[in-house]
Amino acid sequence: MLATPLGGLELVYHCWLLLGQELLVGVGDGRKRLNILGAYSPDDHEYLDIRLTRDNINGEQFVNLLRLIYERHPEATQVILYVDGARYHTKPVVKEWLKRDPAFCLVTLPAYSPNLNLIERLWRFPRARALSRWPKTFEEMQAAVSSVLDHLSDYRAEIETLMREEFHIVSQEERAAQCAA
Repeated sequence: MLATPLGGLELVYHCWLLLGQELLVGVGDGRKRLNILGAYSPDDHEYLDIRLTRDNINGEQFVNLLRLIYERHPEATQVILYVDGARYHTKPVVKEWLKRDPAFCLVTLPAYSPNLNLIERLWRFPRARALSRWPKTFEEMQAAVSSVLDHLSDYRAEIETLMREEFHIVSQEERAAQCAA
């Protein structure tokens, strides 16, 4: 549920230069961050987030996201959130909030499996779309990311290809057969 879409070296993969020619690439100073705590619903393609530039993400900020989800869907009888193993998901403030609202359930995904988490796949889209050109300032980067995230419905066809929930669970028998081959 967390992403830090910062412009950086990942934008410059390779290039051709003439012998002796220099390419100067700005990489930012690394002191400013845009932390985004977000949630995406595959059922109705709703996206909600909290964007932080001064604060780090912690248990209190995660509870703020839970409150935002609750405010949008007070009638929901069950809200399942698939989360990664971030420490703030297990902070006491989060546990207390979850006890007060049993409709919310956190399901922790296995470590090192970002493709299982739809929000992680969604983060790739603004990174590719908004950061394909190097923003000169932090504010330009923030505006570029916001221009994509605030208008995700404009990109519905592209996003739907990223957000498919088609997984094949490999059984132990299938794994054994694959290993034997």
